[in-house]
Amino acid sequence: MRYPHPGVAEQDPSEFYQSAVATIRYALGQAKINASNVASLSIDSQAGGIMAIDREWQPVTHFDSPLDTRSKHQKQRMMAGR
Repeated sequence: MRYPHPGVAEQDPSEFYQSAVATIRYALGQAKINASNVASLSIDSQAGGIMAIDREWQPVTHFDSPLDTRSKHQKQRMMAGR
């Protein structure tokens, strides 16, 4: 996570990819199975955020974490029903 300005919390999307690849490789090694025997894969997360992608599914922005508070006032207005 990086915090370039007060209230801004973002992460480089390539870190997600690198972490997922390392974790999958580790799991395959521990399970002692051939990757060609894996038919599908599902990845889940515990927190929401937002990130933009282009037509080729490549990230064009950083991932904005729930720790990012730039939209705090808009969120408070929505929660109040205004």
